Amino acid sequence: MEATQETKKAGAAKAGGVKKVRPAASAPISSVFGSKAQVPQRPLFDNVTKQEEEQKLIALLQSDGAEFDKDTACRRLAVIGTKASVPALAALLSNEHLCDVARCTLETIPDPAADEALRAAMGNLKGRLLIGVINSIGVRKDAKAVEALAKRLGGDDAELAAACAAALARIGGPEASKALEQALASGPEALKPTVGDACIALADNLLVAGKNAEAAAVFDKVRATKLPKPRLLAATRGAIVARGTDGAALLIEQIRAEDWEGFDLGLRLAREIKGADLTRALAAEVGKLPPPRQALLLQALGDRRDAAALAVVVGATQSGDPKVCVAALQAAAQLADAMDVPDLAVVSMLFEAAVKPQAEVAEAGKAGLAGIRNTNAPVNDAIVARLADKDAKVRCVAVEAAGKRLLSAAVPQLVKAADDSDAAVRVAVLTALTDIALAHRGEAAAKAEAKKAALALADKLAQSNPSESAAAKKKLTEPLAKEGPVPMRSPGL
Repeated sequence: MEATQETKKAGAAKAGGVKKVRPAASAPISSVFGSKAQVPQRPLFDNVTKQEEEQKLIALLQSDGAEFDKDTACRRLAVIGTKASVPALAALLSNEHLCDVARCTLETIPDPAADEALRAAMGNLKGRLLIGVINSIGVRKDAKAVEALAKRLGGDDAELAAACAAALARIGGPEASKALEQALASGPEALKPTVGDACIALADNLLVAGKNAEAAAVFDKVRATKLPKPRLLAATRGAIVARGTDGAALLIEQIRAEDWEGFDLGLRLAREIKGADLTRALAAEVGKLPPPRQALLLQALGDRRDAAALAVVVGATQSGDPKVCVAALQAAAQLADAMDVPDLAVVSMLFEAAVKPQAEVAEAGKAGLAGIRNTNAPVNDAIVARLADKDAKVRCVAVEAAGKRLLSAAVPQLVKAADDSDAAVRVAVLTALTDIALAHRGEAAAKAEAKKAALALADKLAQSNPSESAAAKKKLTEPLAKEGPVPMRSPGL
C-alpha cells in the first residue's frame, strides 16, 4: 500500500498535479508599544507625564530590548527629549543600525549637551558613522566644532573632507570661513572642487543674511581658484548679485565672454539686476555683438522694461538681420507697454514693420501693436487714427490691432471701414467686429452695435468670402456655453 501511494505521488508530480504549499506569511514585528509604535508623535505610554515617559524611554534605550523598540523610542524622544536623554542617545551613535535615528534625535534637542555629545563622538567613530555625526554637527551649526572639522579638511578621505566642508559652510562665521578659504588656497588639489562648493554655499548663506560685502569676498576667492567651469560660473553669479548695481562691470564681462556659458549667465543676470545705469551699459553692448547674440541681448533689454534702452532698441529695428529686427520690435513693444507716457514713435515704427514684406518682421510688428496694454489711451488713439490711412495695408493692420485689443470705443470707425474699397480690409473688419462683439468685457451698447454690423457685413461677404462669412455667423449666432464650476482633479492628473 505504501509503495502504491508513493507511486501515485510521483505520477502526480510528473503530471504537474502536486499542489505547491505557500510559505506561511511572516509574523508582524512585535513591539512593546503595540500599534502606538506607528505614531510616535503621540505618547507611547498611558497615564504618564512627559518627564515620566522620557525616563521610561531612556530605560528602554539602555536595556537589551529589541532594536525596533529602541528605534521607536528615539523617534518619540525627538519630540519630547531633553538634556536627560542625551547620554542614552549618545551611546547609540556607535550602533550600526541605530546611529542615524539617534543622531537625528540629538539634532532636535535644544541643549548644549547634545552638541557636546556629537563633538565627543567625532573622536571615537569612523567611516559612515563619523560622517553622519559631522552632518548632524552642521545641522546644529555648532561653532565649537570648527577647529576639529578644519583639521579633517586636508585628509585623504575625500568623503569625510566633503562632509566637514559642508558642515563648516552651514556653521558659518569668521573661523569657519577662514578654514574653508585656507583649504581652498592650499589644500589638496583633488579636494578643491568640494571645498569650492562649500565656499559657495557659505557665501550664499551670507547673502541671505544680508552680509553682501562678506559674501562678495568669498565668491571672489572662489573665482580666483582654478576650479571646474560650473563652480566658477556659480561664484561669478554670486559675486555679481552680492554687488548689485556695483557689479555692472563684472556683468558686462559676461556679456562679452567668448564662451556661451558666460554669455548666458550675463543674459540671466541682465534680467535680475535693476537700474537705469546698468540698462544703458547693456544697451551699449548691443552693437558690439554678432547678430545672434544681439537678438538675445535685445530680448533681455525688453524684459528689463526700462525706457533707458529705448533709443538703442529702436535703432536695432533697422538691422538687416531679420532675427535682430524681430527681437528689437518685440523689445520696443515691451518698453512702450511699460512707459506711463508712451513714445508714439514706437507705434509708428511698429506700423511700418507690420507692412514689411518679410513675414516674420511683419508679424512682430502686428504682435507689438496688439501686445501693448489696451488701457493705454494714447496708443489706442494712434491705432484708431490709422483706420483712415491712405495705405490699404496700414488700414488693414490698424483694423487687426483694434480687434485684437478689443477696442469697443473704435466700433463706429470699424463700422465705417466695413465699406472699405479694399477686400482684405473688409475681411479684417469682420473679424475685428466679431471679436469685440463676443468679448467678455466692453460696453454692452458697443458690443451690440459690433454684432449687428458684423452680421450685416457677413451677409455682404457671403459670396466673395464664403468661409470667413460662415465662420463669423456661426460664432455670432450660436449660444455661448454657460460657464460652470471647474471640475476638481486629483493631484498629479
